[in-house]
Amino acid sequence: MSNVPVVVLAAGGSSRLGQPKQLLVHRGVSLVRRAANVAIESGCGPVLVMAGAEAEKVRAALGGLAVELHEHSRWRDGIGGTIAAAATEVPRRWPDATALILMGVDQPAVTASHLRELAASLDAGAKAAASSYGDTIGIPALFSRELFLVLTRLSGDSGAKIILQNAAAVLVPLPGGEVDIDQPVDLKHLE
Repeated sequence: MSNVPVVVLAAGGSSRLGQPKQLLVHRGVSLVRRAANVAIESGCGPVLVMAGAEAEKVRAALGGLAVELHEHSRWRDGIGGTIAAAATEVPRRWPDATALILMGVDQPAVTASHLRELAASLDAGAKAAASSYGDTIGIPALFSRELFLVLTRLSGDSGAKIILQNAAAVLVPLPGGEVDIDQPVDLKHLE
């Protein structure tokens, strides 16, 4: 498998939830730690956690894990800016990275094998691969190195979906991927 760093997006303030979702505890583990564990278990490559809101608490929640943390000071600018910072940071830290995988902390259905399947699409010649669930596509998603520059141009609250569509991303089904945690009621349903 190629060297594909996995970027855990954990920088936001979770305004809809009213508290930082990355620090919510589900089944005894914070969501950010669970996501980092899945990323590590995948074996795709090194793991980079993008922290912003509550960065010190996120660092503490990741204690003892083999991950690198990047404190993204402009996290209030939106998910686009966080993705842009990640696409700049990955090649700086790992110049031999052939792609990167973006994942959130709020999709409990994501598994290590799903991340490996995304990474395998790169070996099959894909420029991008997206998870498909419900009636949409999204993260976790893989972006080949040739798309890093395009990712660095993202800003505001716009994510990378348009890049996935323009790159004719390979779709990898993620059963249950539509279940995410954006509001307090979502966590209650998850429990």
